[in-house]
Amino acid sequence: LFICVTYVFAKNIFKNQNRFLPLIPTAFVAFSYPIMNISLRAHSYSASIFAVTLFFYLIYINSTYQKKIFTVSDDKINLKSCLFIGLILSLLAHLSYVILFLSPLFFSILFFQKLIKKNFFCNYNYNLIIVGISFTIFTSPLLAHLLFLNLNEYGVTTSTAGEYYEYYLNLNSDDINLINFLKFYIQNSYLVIVKNLSFFIDANFYSNYLQILILIFFISGLALSNKFKTQDRNIRCFLNIFIIFVIYYFILVSLGHVTLGPTRHLNSFTPLLAIVVSMGIYFLLKKFKFINFNLQLIYSLIIIIFCLNLPPFYKYYKDAF
Repeated sequence: LFICVTYVFAKNIFKNQNRFLPLIPTAFVAFSYPIMNISLRAHSYSASIFAVTLFFYLIYINSTYQKKIFTVSDDKINLKSCLFIGLILSLLAHLSYVILFLSPLFFSILFFQKLIKKNFFCNYNYNLIIVGISFTIFTSPLLAHLLFLNLNEYGVTTSTAGEYYEYYLNLNSDDINLINFLKFYIQNSYLVIVKNLSFFIDANFYSNYLQILILIFFISGLALSNKFKTQDRNIRCFLNIFIIFVIYYFILVSLGHVTLGPTRHLNSFTPLLAIVVSMGIYFLLKKFKFINFNLQLIYSLIIIIFCLNLPPFYKYYKDAF
């Protein structure tokens, strides 16, 4: 399901671009070995990727004011629609706890979008408040259960922070300084991007080169998209959401609430990374002729490399269960 949602998400963003472009982020997600590995071990993480991807898609379609069943009404106060959207958000929270700490993004982005336009007292914000109240009511049993289990007191573990807690930023550590602070974010962000999008295993002689190539495409997606985003409302909207999310997540990392590393918990954000990387691929290939052929070639190469890595993957893969 998360593969289908990724395709629909990308198709909506790139509907003014090339018709083959949505296939690229879909391929990155469908043929990601980290996602495949963890999905074979625990199906709940597949549900988490689906929930997070759909959550950001809901933010996106609301930010672009698309008239869909999942969008907040701007015309009138619609109690039925608000309850439905609140219910959908709560169901996503039940699928993945990640939605609980991401939920402020939904309300803050949509709220400030109206605030920037100096339209504070409007039906849209009233509906947004009703959505927030209904979401809180629907998720209250889940929150009560989590508090009953005292999960808020568990802190980070090696499964999220790494074997040596290398993915956990402790600002109270004696070793922390500006250099180490920047090194932590740069190094771990690199690992999250290239590892989660890997359609190959690490045991190849070309793996490091492909990972560097993925990073180049990611940086190009952010850099070159700034040139085109003023011309395309959908790209501009997605990039704004993505940048706000990154800032928000980095703040949570600095506060010690979450970790930053290529663990199974951050696989949930792989579709977002795949879309940004696909932007970089598209805007770089756009400089050359035969864009359709080149995009199909990239898509085919991802599948071929993935298939070539299947035998060694199953050789190294050990099911703990």
